[in-house]
Formats: sequence, structure tokens, C-alpha cells
Amino acid sequence: MVQIIEYINTQLTPNIGTVLTALSNKKPQFEKVRLAGVTPDDVAKLQKLTDALGHTLIQKASNDQKDVGKQALAMIDGEFGKAAATWGEGDASKAGANPAASAAAQASGAQ
Repeated sequence: MVQIIEYINTQLTPNIGTVLTALSNKKPQFEKVRLAGVTPDDVAKLQKLTDALGHTLIQKASNDQKDVGKQALAMIDGEFGKAAATWGEGDASKAGANPAASAAAQASGAQ
């Protein structure tokens, strides 16, 4: 199932990075309209959903591609970590998202 890993590497990872960077770049506008307080929780919830999708895709990948998928998911978690640093943690712990711990776990293959 190389197509799954190809999708993760060519579509999912770069698109998520682009969106999170654009969102972080818009923080001043969010602050102007007093919506910046909502965004950290949204980022944490989005990470939780993205992790679930990533794990599902990795499960469907062939065994020889699983490590590549885990590395891509760790990169995605790194992008979420950057966004969390910009926006603050929010309710990330309640949403089940801990970007640093999740990225470390993915890199080590713990999940």
C-alpha cells in the first residue's frame, strides 16, 4: 500500500503544515477580533483527529511502509507543536494532544 504512504508524504503532511503556518501567521487578526482564545483548543482537537487519521492510514499500509508513515506522522506532530507554541497550549491535555510527547512517541515507534 505504497499509495497510502505516498498520500501521507505528498498531500497530508505538506497541506497540514501549510494550513497551520497560515493559521499561525493570522494570529494578530484573530487577536483583533478576540478569537485568539478559541484557537488553541481547535488546534489541539485538530491534532487529535489528524493523529487518528494518521494511525488509521499507517495500519492500512504494508509492513515495509509503516516506519515511513510513523516518521511522516511525527513530522505532522512537529507542525502541530509549532502551532501550539504560537497559540498556547489551550486545552490540549483534555483533547488528548501533546505535540512534543506525541512526536517523540511516533519517532520512537511507540504508537
